[in-house]
Amino acid sequence: MYLPVPMIKEKDRLKKIHDMDADKVCELLKEGKKLVFLTLGDPSVYSTYMYLHKRILKMGYEAEMVPGISSFCAAASRINDSLAEKEEQIHIIPASYEIGKALELSGTKILMKAGRKLPELKRRLQGRSEKVIMIENCGMENEAVYQGAECIPEEAGYYTLLIMKEEKE
Repeated sequence: MYLPVPMIKEKDRLKKIHDMDADKVCELLKEGKKLVFLTLGDPSVYSTYMYLHKRILKMGYEAEMVPGISSFCAAASRINDSLAEKEEQIHIIPASYEIGKALELSGTKILMKAGRKLPELKRRLQGRSEKVIMIENCGMENEAVYQGAECIPEEAGYYTLLIMKEEKE
């Protein structure tokens, strides 16, 4: 079953879409069917599924989340590096929103779903001391890895994330 969920920020429109999708799912649950919602990554990290999950539970049905491999963990493995060691902190940041203050945090910064903001991000990240790596479509046929802020393209797809790490001595 196809449940369209556009990547938009219009709260009222999104609420209607999420409600409609949850109703479709619950109709099948009423019939006694068991359903699976497939998602890339882990359902607990910026996943569209969570909007349905909460509604389904609220409507009195059981729902179980099965953990997946989060995109930033897959990306770290892809670039053969750790996200944090010892006392280092990790910050997961939704790049499609304001990130100014988040860029000043210490430790590793992971900028999720960065595709639409690449021109702005590229401009903001050039000249900074952190190592910047961009991974687009991690684990897919069309995967691309870019090392350094200056190598970040102007456009990329939805499944784009950046890892910013403080340089170690």
